[in-house]
Amino acid sequence: MNSFSPIGAGFRVVFRRPSITLAEIAWRWCFAAAAWILGGALIFEYLDSLPVGRAETFLLRTGQPFLVWRALRNVFTGSLLRFTEAVILIALGLTIAWIFLASIGRLVVVRAILNELGMREPFSRSGVLGALFSLNFLRAALLLATKLSAVGATLVASSLWASTHISFGDAARMWFLAWLAISFMWAALNWLLATSTVLTVVDQSPVRSFLPAVRMLQQHPGPVLATVISFGILQMLGIAAICGATLSLLAALGGHLLALLVLEFMLVLVYSVVSDFLHVAAMVAYIRILKGEEPAIRPLFAPESGSPGYGQAIDRDEVILSDLPLPAI
Repeated sequence: MNSFSPIGAGFRVVFRRPSITLAEIAWRWCFAAAAWILGGALIFEYLDSLPVGRAETFLLRTGQPFLVWRALRNVFTGSLLRFTEAVILIALGLTIAWIFLASIGRLVVVRAILNELGMREPFSRSGVLGALFSLNFLRAALLLATKLSAVGATLVASSLWASTHISFGDAARMWFLAWLAISFMWAALNWLLATSTVLTVVDQSPVRSFLPAVRMLQQHPGPVLATVISFGILQMLGIAAICGATLSLLAALGGHLLALLVLEFMLVLVYSVVSDFLHVAAMVAYIRILKGEEPAIRPLFAPESGSPGYGQAIDRDEVILSDLPLPAI
């Protein structure tokens, strides 16, 4: 009997076709590399544009904290607006690039998963791409709203602490609870949008919903929650493993900063590969939950229902097909 396990189906696909995981890693890491390169270029160009005169150079070389602080204030005066404009411009460009890259990358990866599972491809790719663009735009807007909400919670807790003269501990607890609620809401909404980008490509129903993840959660709450919890535990175990490895490296290579940074960078890369591996397996599991159990394996040369002789009884009067022994001659 064929046992239905979405998590097992996910791991079978990623082990059988590692190229799917490599495709997911390719578009994610290309965007991350571009973001780091642009961020580093922004920092270097901004520092290169700062005016440093002879007076500031003299104050910096004195080594006195008060004089060094005075020199840094003179150097950075009037440059905050220029830096803010550059950050906003780069963030806007990276957001637009991420929306396009994530939409195309998700379509390609999910199509490869469908081909591996033997399912049909989407009917209209243009309509699917439009839905993916909309969902990824909402994910970017959700991230911006989350950051603004976190800043607002910090400002509200600070103003409440200053105006009502409550204790610092009470203000810190209010700030922590607000950030915790914001984090949970972001995680839930981001999961719905991210899972919907996967299921939008798979959904072939005549009446397509904008958030198919909500429909899947309503129809199959048990398998969905089990899959989310299982992959969440695996992600947490990966984070705990990398934290433990970091502490071990700090204890072993505390005096070798360069070697520590290189090994820590390698650990982050390994965790990123494992995280993308689990992400692809989770996508396969959600697709399998939405589409249902895999059909039973049929024989390769089974006769069709309309073919002659299909479903007819065996003629036992035939000499070859009869189950009676032939008389001895």
